[in-house]
Amino acid sequence: MNENNEETGKWVILNYFELDTFVFGFFDTEEEARAYAVKHMMDKGGTTFNVHMVLNAHYQYTRREPWE
Repeated sequence: MNENNEETGKWVILNYFELDTFVFGFFDTEEEARAYAVKHMMDKGGTTFNVHMVLNAHYQYTRREPWE
């Protein structure tokens, strides 16, 4: 099993507008996330959205700061 792809059962919305991306979540189901996005019109006025499952991240390397 690849630990980097472990499913968490949580969902987020990625909302795109021009060159910006905004993240909304956590939702318990994909349907709940999609209903929230439609209710808040995240597909109107030049914006679009995608719903994605959150994967558990197990990092193999220590964090490095940009100046290192």
